[in-house]
Amino acid sequence: MTTRTASEPTNQPRMTVFGHDIEAGYHVAVFVPETVAVEHSLATGAACLTGCVLRLEESGVWNR
Repeated sequence: MTTRTASEPTNQPRMTVFGHDIEAGYHVAVFVPETVAVEHSLATGAACLTGCVLRLEESGVWNR
């Protein structure tokens, strides 16, 4: 998986956030606006991926 910083140019208006929770039994690939995804930096690793999904649930962007 590659990561970008907010200052890097991009021609892709959207990016994918992957998350999973084995105990809850779901695996998702969520497409979110890049500004939201950058806010939840993927540079912190897998723990952030689950956190991103939970944040998206709370914000109403995505709901499982």
